[in-house]
Amino acid sequence: MRSNNTVLIIFCTPEQPSLEDTEHFGLLMRKFMVDSLAQGILFRGSLSIGKFYVSDESNTVMGEAVTDAAAWYDSADWMGINATPQATMIMQALIEQSSGNLDRIFVDYDVPFKDRASLSLKVVNWPKGFYVKGVQPITTGEKRRAKCLTLLANHGVPKGAEQKHFNTLKFFDHCSDLWAKERRRNKGQERWSPKFGQCVKVDSHPLTKEEHHE
Repeated sequence: MRSNNTVLIIFCTPEQPSLEDTEHFGLLMRKFMVDSLAQGILFRGSLSIGKFYVSDESNTVMGEAVTDAAAWYDSADWMGINATPQATMIMQALIEQSSGNLDRIFVDYDVPFKDRASLSLKVVNWPKGFYVKGVQPITTGEKRRAKCLTLLANHGVPKGAEQKHFNTLKFFDHCSDLWAKERRRNKGQERWSPKFGQCVKVDSHPLTKEEHHE
């Protein structure tokens, strides 16, 4: 749903969302963020978890989840999608309860805010989309960081908004470093390859879309 400059994306689950539900929503948000950036839309928002009510007749959405997201969506001093403090705690509870993780979609990061100290929150790892085939907004020969810089600068950097852009680039660099460390850590390890029908060394062949979609 969209009203003025506000976009509301809803992911419904029949019960309390699971870790898998949260991961699927994160994947959706990652693609949305990368696509928005590629189309010149510098998007900032927050992710909440909870109950809400929808009225198609009045085009109204309300409830605790909407209220929580509305309180935080424009507070961060960057372009990105962070979970609210409440949603961060819910997501961490899901992780600890299931002994799973959300590492391939979300990162814990000190989110910069305009009017308060930074907070460590769960953040959609949208920069990783620059490394995922089918999501990445780059063409052959383009370097990922250079592409991000170009997309951020395409519509100018108004005086007073420069820190927002620098904070965004800092997050991009942080996530790129995490990706590089992950690749080095996994180098030489085996994983199941749907393409080859057997376990192969990670770096022994270009990853398929399924393998790369992490």
